[in-house]
Amino acid sequence: MWETPGSQRLHHQLSERGADTTRGKKIPKHILRKRTPARKAVGFRRHPKMVEKDWKPEEIALLGTMPDELLAEKLGRSINGVRVKRNRLGIPKACDRRRNN
Repeated sequence: MWETPGSQRLHHQLSERGADTTRGKKIPKHILRKRTPARKAVGFRRHPKMVEKDWKPEEIALLGTMPDELLAEKLGRSINGVRVKRNRLGIPKACDRRRNN
């Protein structure tokens, strides 16, 4: 369909124009909520590397029990990944004096 150089050029220009309007924008949560069941319905599966990165309940239980650096090493995850997960769950640092014991 896009065999001639002029058609290819036009297709490229239109694609770039469309990409420029959406590039850098976050997808609204209501759209993401609709996508998940739709993808499951058609048999869409996540990439195996992404499934590997899912947090297991026993890993989540360890968050905040030791410094993020040590836990990251123990779990084979990045320090930033451990810190972000702990913060998103509202779990204080292991050395935080404000921690509820």
